[in-house]
Amino acid sequence: MAANSGQLLPKHKASDESVVVVIEGECVLKFDEKDHVLTQGDSVVIPANLWHQIKVNRDFKALHVMPKDIYFEFTK
Repeated sequence: MAANSGQLLPKHKASDESVVVVIEGECVLKFDEKDHVLTQGDSVVIPANLWHQIKVNRDFKALHVMPKDIYFEFTK
């Protein structure tokens, strides 16, 4: 996954857990009413059915590992 500085990705949840590994840049992963800053080399497991959102602080690239049959639900 990749996003540009200042980008706010849509709030969503997924049917299965996934893992994000930051390759470069910086983002804030928002969940459970907390902000979690992620930078190069950081990784996080995102549990299934957890509403979350990513705000990009610096141009961002990450590896997002998930099952092939995962599905997403977005807020309206």
